[in-house]
Amino acid sequence: MNSKILIDLILIQIICVNIVDISGVVSHIENAIARSLKLKSVSIHLIECSYCVTHWCCVIYLLFNGALSLNTYAIVLVLCFLTSVTKEVLWTVRDFFIYIIRLVNRLF
Repeated sequence: MNSKILIDLILIQIICVNIVDISGVVSHIENAIARSLKLKSVSIHLIECSYCVTHWCCVIYLLFNGALSLNTYAIVLVLCFLTSVTKEVLWTVRDFFIYIIRLVNRLF
């Protein structure tokens, strides 16, 4: 397997976790759909969890690149399994940067 594909899969996972779990875009989309349909709430299960979004984005990426094999699919499944860990790491990095910004603001 090409190392570029592995790096791309990891980046896809990070992007999916950021969009689905951290940004809140999914809940805004569901709320907008619910308002337009005059419903209390709408649930779009396909895009609600970063596990599913990561899985399908990575599989589609591998299909378009002609790199889908048992090995690459196993890597996709591992990356899907690690979405909750990635989310916690991203929150920790965010909190670290907030701490640094506040520290710098206090100094100046």
